[in-house]
Amino acid sequence: MASGIDSELFRDKYGTAEMRNVFSARNTIQQWLNVEAALAEAEAEVGLVPVWAAEVIRSRARAELIPLRLLRARYAIVGYPILPMLQVWEKHLGDEAARWVHWGATTQDVTDTGLVLQISQAIVFLERDLTSLCGLLRSIALR
Repeated sequence: MASGIDSELFRDKYGTAEMRNVFSARNTIQQWLNVEAALAEAEAEVGLVPVWAAEVIRSRARAELIPLRLLRARYAIVGYPILPMLQVWEKHLGDEAARWVHWGATTQDVTDTGLVLQISQAIVFLERDLTSLCGLLRSIALR
């Protein structure tokens, strides 16, 4: 059964297309890849990861490289999403760059930081909508 957020019938009552996009599977994966790329770049700055590897990781941190169908199948086996995502993604990085991905990170580091990035995206829409709502309420109160 679908929740109110993903229900074809009720989703616009409980959310917006913008918010569904922010918390979509594709954007979730993109934020995880952004975390992995930022980690590699930071580690390259302090000499833990070769600069060339961080550049490859950043340049290929694209969610469209991760087929959702394949990730879903691997997730069903493993039980958490980061390892299957990395296994699929590493094939696009080449063996040498792939060995530097996720260096020193945990699954929880990536999932938590990715969620914070999504929340940061969502706040932009919330602030806009709350500002609009406050304006409307103000005009009603003044009337």
